[in-house]
Amino acid sequence: MTPKRRPFEALILANGLVSAEDLKHIRSYAAAVGIELYEAVLQKKSAVAEAVMTAYAESLGLPFIRLDEVMFDETLIGQIDPITARQHSFIPVKQEQGCVILAAAKPIVPNVEDEIRMLFGMPVRCVICIPAELNTAIAKYYPRHATRVIKPDAKAADFSPAIQKQSAKTEDEELTAEQKKNRILLAFVAFIFTFLFFHFIPDFLPFPKSIAASWYFRPLFFFIGMTAAGSAAAAVWKKLSR
Repeated sequence: MTPKRRPFEALILANGLVSAEDLKHIRSYAAAVGIELYEAVLQKKSAVAEAVMTAYAESLGLPFIRLDEVMFDETLIGQIDPITARQHSFIPVKQEQGCVILAAAKPIVPNVEDEIRMLFGMPVRCVICIPAELNTAIAKYYPRHATRVIKPDAKAADFSPAIQKQSAKTEDEELTAEQKKNRILLAFVAFIFTFLFFHFIPDFLPFPKSIAASWYFRPLFFFIGMTAAGSAAAAVWKKLSR
């Protein structure tokens, strides 16, 4: 008979990681912020991260792993879509006993787990790790601007057809609606400000009357203003993309 799992709260109390009084405050904080209890314990730094995540893994019936103590199988890492790894916060560690071991701070959603299982053609097993170590590993192997990770000495033929067909998503697909809105707004402000500056500059500079009265004077500054405004908006957009 499989032993009954103990709740996370019971484990951290039994292991002396938090007191009953502290647990009440942490529970209230988790509910107010909208995060899971283990995340609240980590954020409050009420206990050592390894002890917290070990208890969390035990409550889920999953193994715990220290990512800073393992050697990653980079051939597995190179076959995972970086955007998927970042969005769902996981990283493949190694292949063991016919299974792909995936490290995550919390259980991976079933549909993503199924996709990875079909990608590798073998079962997937999730292990729990410390979030900070996971973030470090993801930043190393799946940096933000990466859309595909392949080892420098790897060839396209080394990867299966299913992997080669993975579509490369652009950075814009990762932007939230709020980020896109802010980029557009700031680029628009840069455009308008620059255009108005060049539009009204003839009224404040002492141009000779013969030039100021010519037919091409206003259209010339209109053209210059439009060009400069477009360049300013593009520069702002590029700056925010870094």
